[in-house]
Amino acid sequence: MAIQEVRVTARTAEGDVLGQSVLSDAQRTLGVTELDNVATARVYRFEGVTKKQAHRIGRVLLANPITQEYTVNTPIIQADEVVEVGHKTGVMNPEVETVEKVTRILGITPKAVDSSTEYGFNFKENQANPGVVGKIVTEQLVNKTVSRVIDKPPETLVTGGEVKPTEIISLCKTRPDRLVSL
Repeated sequence: MAIQEVRVTARTAEGDVLGQSVLSDAQRTLGVTELDNVATARVYRFEGVTKKQAHRIGRVLLANPITQEYTVNTPIIQADEVVEVGHKTGVMNPEVETVEKVTRILGITPKAVDSSTEYGFNFKENQANPGVVGKIVTEQLVNKTVSRVIDKPPETLVTGGEVKPTEIISLCKTRPDRLVSL
């Protein structure tokens, strides 16, 4: 079954607190003057649900109907440049567990769930500068240890691998060379 993408954003620029914060930080810390605004959207991906179920999740669970809007499988940010940032594969995304639990309460059981954030950058007239976006992304938005830029939508959200037993060791009693080898 295909992956359904639900995007949620604020209805107004004033309601997009994260976008305002990214713009303010870029202006203050990086000296960016070319940007007019930054819009953000949360992107939720559900594998193993229908488009109808994705609409229900967006309407009932993810979007506040007064302050937010959502789309399913359709871009929601209109911007000069859009960059998506999410967790690296293997890094725990704490939001996902909560979303999975609540979708089950709705009677929907996705095979897998993931979430990320899209950032839409709009330049002032005649001041487009793609290098500025790259600088903001690397300096402010991506923590290279746990997050990454998502260049293309994933084909699957299911990760494989073998679960191995956990070894408990006493740090105080373990030799330094053994600790280094861990």
